[in-house]
Amino acid sequence: LMPGTGSAVLPLEIEEDRGGQTHDGPQARTWRVRFALDLPPMGLIHALITMQARSVTVMVWAERESTSKLVRDFAPDLQAALADGGFDRAEIDVAMGRPAARPASAGHYLDRVS
Repeated sequence: LMPGTGSAVLPLEIEEDRGGQTHDGPQARTWRVRFALDLPPMGLIHALITMQARSVTVMVWAERESTSKLVRDFAPDLQAALADGGFDRAEIDVAMGRPAARPASAGHYLDRVS
């Protein structure tokens, strides 16, 4: 949070994965949303939301045990809200720690000198 502003910057990554399929319909598309936020009383929280058609999976990592328990306690409410929102399948998983580091994408480390 910026002091005195009441606003914050949320780094957000959204990607589409068609799984190599040539079908261009909504059933073939998988969307992933990743973000992390640091809330002073709760600590750092990471999330990965994966959506395909009418199915959604939410993975949350909390770096503090108390925050992990709190998120886990509210997971049934989130699952019910997702079902009310029209998802046929909604899974929520909560873990302690951080997500595993993702490998760099092809061409991410490019040696321009040689």
